[in-house]
Amino acid sequence: MDTVGNRKAAEAAQRIQSEQDRLQVIIRDLENVRNEISHYEQRKEQLEDVLRDNQPTAELQKNKEHLENSIKAEEKAMELAYSRLMSDFNTNTSAFFAKPLMNRAISFLKSAKIDDKGVPNMNSTSIDFIIERGHCICGATICEGNEVHLNLIKERNYLPPQSIGTMIRTFIDQINTYNSTNENYYTNIKMSYEDIYRYKTRIQDWAEEVDEISQKIKGKGDVKKYEEELVDVKKRLKDFNVKKR
Repeated sequence: MDTVGNRKAAEAAQRIQSEQDRLQVIIRDLENVRNEISHYEQRKEQLEDVLRDNQPTAELQKNKEHLENSIKAEEKAMELAYSRLMSDFNTNTSAFFAKPLMNRAISFLKSAKIDDKGVPNMNSTSIDFIIERGHCICGATICEGNEVHLNLIKERNYLPPQSIGTMIRTFIDQINTYNSTNENYYTNIKMSYEDIYRYKTRIQDWAEEVDEISQKIKGKGDVKKYEEELVDVKKRLKDFNVKKR
């Protein structure tokens, strides 16, 4: 066709050439896509065959990963138990180790049979102050020789430094307080130790299982690697099929 001098004919010829060039590109790309699809379909079949043949190995690998995750969690729990043990150990430790001595002291003091009639946390100096002040904390007037005065004098005889009985009773009360604290101390230490022992035992048992599985799957390849590659291959196949359409 003679297109010289005919603008529309020239434009039509140019469009035809452009579309033909574009068609050739599409044909070439389509061929490449088909080749890629063929390649990945073959690889997909290969991977599926490998995974079918190694299904027992895959199960072993999953079990191994589960055990390894359990070991990590147990190790974290054991670290917390260690921290708790050290924290408990640093609380009232001296009182706990002094417990046998304190029990011997209580036994000795009970066998001494010391009469104890004093008021806790009061001493003779307090009585002297009340007498000199002239009136009791209850409001009663204190005069030398009256009943209130005589009772205070009598009470003073039971208080330190005149009476060791009150000091002993205070001492025994303190020991009893320490002992009650020691009960919780011992229980907490014991629980933490039992937790640590249980965690260490589990970790050791699971680690042995992991070693056994590692020996069984040794030299059989990484099944997980094949599974991950299969996922990637399927995705590429999907993308190429979309591009092909």
